[in-house]
Amino acid sequence: IETTASADARGPVIHPREWFARVMSGELPPAPVARLLGIRMIRAGDGEAVTELQADPQAHANPMGTLHGGVVCDLADLAMGVALG
Repeated sequence: IETTASADARGPVIHPREWFARVMSGELPPAPVARLLGIRMIRAGDGEAVTELQADPQAHANPMGTLHGGVVCDLADLAMGVALG
């Protein structure tokens, strides 16, 4: 675990894969945005991660009725952060 001055208020900074392992073991909660949107992390490895989202038209749709691009970006951001972290 590495601590940085900018992270002092939030606590220690950990490697994304270590964070993922702790989330999967139940030691840490999922990321707040993942809880908010209902994103589940399925598995992660070196250069790959699998995330899952059951899209809900009432919660995830844009005004045109399709999946909101911001939801797709959050899904990709979480997967890429863990896969490439």
